[in-house]
Amino acid sequence: MIIDHGMWETYTPAERPEGHPGNAAYSRSINTKADWYAFQKEFNGTVVITAMPLSDGSYVTQAASLDASTIFPGDWRLLEETEYSGADPRADLGQRIYNPDTRALGEKYIPPRTTPPQSQTETKILASLDAIMARLDKLEKHKPK
Repeated sequence: MIIDHGMWETYTPAERPEGHPGNAAYSRSINTKADWYAFQKEFNGTVVITAMPLSDGSYVTQAASLDASTIFPGDWRLLEETEYSGADPRADLGQRIYNPDTRALGEKYIPPRTTPPQSQTETKILASLDAIMARLDKLEKHKPK
């Protein structure tokens, strides 16, 4: 079962907690304002998952671990899987589509494949190669047998 702890945000605390290094990063729940360092202590034996928002309103899971101290929600959504029984949560639950409306993990996320447009140089090189291939084809046709 997925428990959705909502979106989180990075922030700078008004006063840095005692003992925290000067370069520490902080994240808190947008809804409850709970600080991540305090909140992570509530997890015990469940898988904690971060999910990055996609432009279509869904999310793709990223980090997934039984050890909440290895996760940092940053500016992403925080999930908790309470019924996981596998051996490798990152392999099993990472890179999956998450739908916040159904609170369900879907298929593995496959990013859209985009090909950058050809540069003028690439276009010229490919045209030259086509011309060379055409010449070779002509030579092959006239080759003595």
